Amino acid sequence: MLQAQEITLLRHIYHWQPVTRRELSARLGLSPARISALVGPLLTARLLSEEECPAARPGRPAAALKLNPMAGMFAGLDVGGNETWAAIVDFAGRVGLSLSQPSQTGMARDAILDALADLVRGLCERAQIAPPALLGLGVGLQGIVDARSGTVLGWPNTPAWAAAWTGVDVRAELAQRLGVSLVVVDDSVRAMGSAALRLGTAGDTDSFLYVHIGEGIGGALIVGGSVYRSASGIAAELGHVTVIEGGPSCSCGNRGCLEVAASAPALLRRALERLQESWLEIGRA
Repeated sequence: MLQAQEITLLRHIYHWQPVTRRELSARLGLSPARISALVGPLLTARLLSEEECPAARPGRPAAALKLNPMAGMFAGLDVGGNETWAAIVDFAGRVGLSLSQPSQTGMARDAILDALADLVRGLCERAQIAPPALLGLGVGLQGIVDARSGTVLGWPNTPAWAAAWTGVDVRAELAQRLGVSLVVVDDSVRAMGSAALRLGTAGDTDSFLYVHIGEGIGGALIVGGSVYRSASGIAAELGHVTVIEGGPSCSCGNRGCLEVAASAPALLRRALERLQESWLEIGRA
C-alpha cells in the first residue's frame, strides 16, 4: 500500500509532468536523495515511467518522470436523478470510454444497484477489462452520503428514490456485485470539490467553497486541504437552505429552498415567465 508521502508525490507529478528529479527536489524542498528514495519504488511498481528529455546543457540528459497510464484503470459512476454516467480512467487521469443510461428512480433497491453494476460491467466489457481488475471505483451520488461508511443518509432531490436508497451501504453492495476491492462513495458535489482541490482547478488554494448549480444546487467546503463534513456529515448542503419564507414547494418537502429559486430549472422557468409577460405586454400594445 502506498504511503502518504508517495501519494503526495504522485499528485505533484500529475500536475507537473513531465518533471525531473531535480525539479521535484527544488519545488518540494526535499533533498535529491529523498526524492530518489520516493521515486524508486514507484518506478519499480510501474506507477511512474521516465524518459530522457533533451539536454539544456552539456552532459548526461535528465530523465523526466510522468504517471504511467498503463499502470491500471479506474471506473467512475455519476448517479443523478435523471441520468447516470460511467467512465473509465487510466492511471494518468485520462478519460477513455464512457456510457450513460437513464437513472432508474422508481425501482426497488436491488434493481437499482443491479442496474448500476450492469452499467459498469458493460463499460468494462468495452474497455476489455474485468471489473475485479479495476484499481478502484468512484461513485458520486446526488444524495446525502456518509463517505466514511459509504452509506446513503437521504435523497432529498429525488423523493422517489428516498425509500430505496436511505440506509444503503453502496460501497459494500457494489463491491460485492462487481468484485472491486476499492470502492469510494461520496456526494457528487463533494467529489467535484475534491477534484478541484486535487487536480488543480482550485490552483494553490486549499480552503474554498465549491458550489455547483445544475438540476439542483450543492456545495463542498474545503478547509486546509480536506473536505469539511461537520458532525452530521452535511456541511455545505446549500440547496435546501430556506431563502424565501413561504416560497414555492421544493422536492425535499420544504418551501422556499435555494434550489427552487436559483437552480438551472428555476432560472429557466423564470426566464420563460418573463418572456411570456413581455409577449403579453406587446400583445396589449
